[in-house]
Amino acid sequence: MAGKRRLHPVVSLLATAGALLAGERLIPGVQVDGWAPALLGALALAMVNILIKPVLSLLTLPITILTLGLFSFVLSIAMLALASWLVEGVRIADALSLVLLAALVAGMQALAWLVFARRKGD
Repeated sequence: MAGKRRLHPVVSLLATAGALLAGERLIPGVQVDGWAPALLGALALAMVNILIKPVLSLLTLPITILTLGLFSFVLSIAMLALASWLVEGVRIADALSLVLLAALVAGMQALAWLVFARRKGD
């Protein structure tokens, strides 16, 4: 049986940082002050997703089931908002910019997974 495909954590961080920088150019209301804040924002998002999101996912499981999984995107938006609040060089002006940036980060992660993911042990 083949192993599960995984994305290297460094590639994931770079994809997220790239999405933050792309979001600055594409989405009005998103401001990132360069590569260093983008990398710190990506790292903060990773840490928030590792430490806080699993607890919130468990607590909101009933509403996630009722919404057929759509509430998990709301959690992703909340985690991005928290990460941007923690990093000084990343600012998101309004809710629409936050939703669009969350979608861009998710899309960039999916693209990175399609291109760079490897089977465990490869």
